[in-house]
Amino acid sequence: METAVDSALRPFPAPVAGELASRRRALLDKAHGRVLDLDDPGDRLRLAAVVFTPDQPVEGPRYDTIVSTAALVAWPDLGEVCAALGRLLADEGDLFLVEPVNHPGVGGLVAGSLGAALPACQGRHLSRDVVASLRSVGFTLADLERFGLATPVYPLRRWIEARAVIIPHLAAPADPTSDPTSDL
Repeated sequence: METAVDSALRPFPAPVAGELASRRRALLDKAHGRVLDLDDPGDRLRLAAVVFTPDQPVEGPRYDTIVSTAALVAWPDLGEVCAALGRLLADEGDLFLVEPVNHPGVGGLVAGSLGAALPACQGRHLSRDVVASLRSVGFTLADLERFGLATPVYPLRRWIEARAVIIPHLAAPADPTSDPTSDL
């Protein structure tokens, strides 16, 4: 199975690539502590190790900052990747991301489906709701900017830049079948 770790994605069109590079630099300037940069192949391998072993404890220290610039759309299972990011992020850590987002409605679904055949979109899963996927695994979006890019590639026009955090009392509740007194 091809993954975001070993796939060779086509480069983004020039206006998109330039904007992503600029925003990535700004996100890395905000980064603090241990940083997991999903543009780095070694860091994608670290993420893959957690994605493909969801029942295993995360080994090694967790990250204070995780940075993703259009890296999440390369993974086939966005939910699993978001859950793995939550497992890798240290308490009070920040997930900084710039990701394309889907266009709403039936028109967006059709355009996204047709757009998937375009060379700049091949290998990318652009019709998923990144914000909803993050929220579903316990992330809260502390900052969110929606922006558009002037590109003829319709599925690459709508983007978000966000800072996501996990607030423990807002995260998913503990397993109700577990015995809270078992550690006593």
